[in-house]
Amino acid sequence: MTKSCDQSDNFKGLGYGLKVFGSYRLKTNSHDGDIDMLCIVPEFFSREKHFFAQLAGYFRKHEHIQEIFAIRTSLKNLADAIVPLMRLTLFGVQIDLLLARIREGFLRSNPSFFDSDTCIPSCINEKELRSLNGYRTALYLERKYVDEYRNYRVTLKAIKLWAKNKGVYSQIYGYLGGAAFSIMLAKICQLYPSYSPLQLLDRFFFIYANWVWTIPVVIEKMEYF
Repeated sequence: MTKSCDQSDNFKGLGYGLKVFGSYRLKTNSHDGDIDMLCIVPEFFSREKHFFAQLAGYFRKHEHIQEIFAIRTSLKNLADAIVPLMRLTLFGVQIDLLLARIREGFLRSNPSFFDSDTCIPSCINEKELRSLNGYRTALYLERKYVDEYRNYRVTLKAIKLWAKNKGVYSQIYGYLGGAAFSIMLAKICQLYPSYSPLQLLDRFFFIYANWVWTIPVVIEKMEYF
């Protein structure tokens, strides 16, 4: 992909590159968990040509990468997938790689964009915003909950372990996934900031067993600009 950018030096310091998010970033991953990564490039890069064709072709030739495939469409109606990604296995570890194409001008005007979690920019199109969502959510949770509430991380690990052991984990199969559990627990930590992990677990299951699911779980009002 870098060969397509003749002026790559002009993009240094803008935040382009690879960023880790999800449970690996929050340090709530299990030993056999996957790693979520976001590849951020200038907007002139093509999702089909450079990402799904050239980069995937390079990966297929790599001796340590196996089981690579692209998720571009929805299994339901063959429309564009909500978040297109490339899934591969490197040294036995599954990696989900997403792509976000961001305008150079926007990053020059907003140099702290990738370190900020307060606003959603309306100038970024919906597809790129969906790719960015996981990273920005992880950044927000890391700063507001993992760092602030000392029992958040261990409690989240316990909830995910319970869900996996019960066979009710992963949004791919229609269940709640790591991101959903992270936000749900954040709400509990807001309500009971000084509780121990055991107390948080008790409140988590009690509250969500009685939750009216027509009401969303909201942990912070979002701002738009």
